[in-house]
This record gives sequence, structure tokens and C-alpha cells, in this order.
Amino acid sequence: AYGTSILAFVRLAPAGTAIPQLGSDYYALMGIGLAVAFGVIAVTLPLLRRMTSPGNVRFE
Repeated sequence: AYGTSILAFVRLAPAGTAIPQLGSDYYALMGIGLAVAFGVIAVTLPLLRRMTSPGNVRFE
């Protein structure tokens, strides 16, 4: 997405305009978001394991 936005910026911005760079806030938010996402996945894995065990699967 960042690459696409840079291409659009280069084509639409006046000549000589500096290309904006991502700051540390962006990387911090991305890191926090990834950590939360992986945390949610890790917390739900035991529940998924219990729900899909052969003893709990019903074949009708």
C-alpha cells in the first residue's frame, strides 16, 4: 500500500515536492497491531483444538 501511495504521490504532486517518509509512530502502531493480532490467535488456538478434536466432531 505504501508503494502504491508513493507512485500516486509522485504522479500527482508538483515537481520538486519531497516524498513523505514513514515515521517511528507508524512502525510502532504496526508492531503493536501485529502483536495484538498474534496474541488473539495464540489465545484462541486452545479453544480451536478442543472444538476440533476427534472426540467432539459429530458425523451425522
